[in-house]
Amino acid sequence: MSIKQKVMYTVRWILGKQLRVRKQERQTYKKMGGDYGGFAVSLDALPINPIVYSFGVGEDVSFDLDLLEQTNATVYAYDPTPKAIAFLDTLSLPQGFIFAAYAVTDADKELTFYLPNNPNFVSGSLDNTSNVGGSGSIIVTGKKVSSLMAINNHKRIDLIKMNIEGSEFDVVEDILKDGIDFKQICMETHARFFSNGKERLRTMIARLNECGYWIFAVSDNGKDISFLKD
Repeated sequence: MSIKQKVMYTVRWILGKQLRVRKQERQTYKKMGGDYGGFAVSLDALPINPIVYSFGVGEDVSFDLDLLEQTNATVYAYDPTPKAIAFLDTLSLPQGFIFAAYAVTDADKELTFYLPNNPNFVSGSLDNTSNVGGSGSIIVTGKKVSSLMAINNHKRIDLIKMNIEGSEFDVVEDILKDGIDFKQICMETHARFFSNGKERLRTMIARLNECGYWIFAVSDNGKDISFLKD
């Protein structure tokens, strides 16, 4: 699968359909979670009792459980997706996993959340892209990251994980504008959802670089990117 992903990534880059994302610094890291829901994390950069915000849970908590097992973290997880909520209700989760059914956004407001076209799939989106809306929509409560931090009485976040189906571009910009103190962020990017996706991804990376965050890991398919503040 890794070789196939690398080939597809290279072909899409040559055809101009995908931005070529490269590591910007060397950093020791470990993949937390499984093949589907995992992300590269610099464990050395985490403090003793890290605060982790996990945006987008779906039906895979392998990332969160790996962190809880290997660090003394507290994971604050958020996802408004009906299937994600139902899935979590079936699990016996450790005490350090705290969940709320908010959508992370760039404004505190009620929003339309579009369900996947295929009812067997999990991931919905706040963006009405071609792969959602076929199963209808629901109204969800959106919260800014700064608002969630206020609710939790947090002054900083040590690690942000984000898999929010295209909303990452607006949310990252909002985080940076608000001057939120965070050390590390890993995310799945969804530039493919948008006609100007390459430029949006390029702009987001540049903005993170401006604020001192540099890429230390990129997945074989170029979608999963991890940044660390220098």
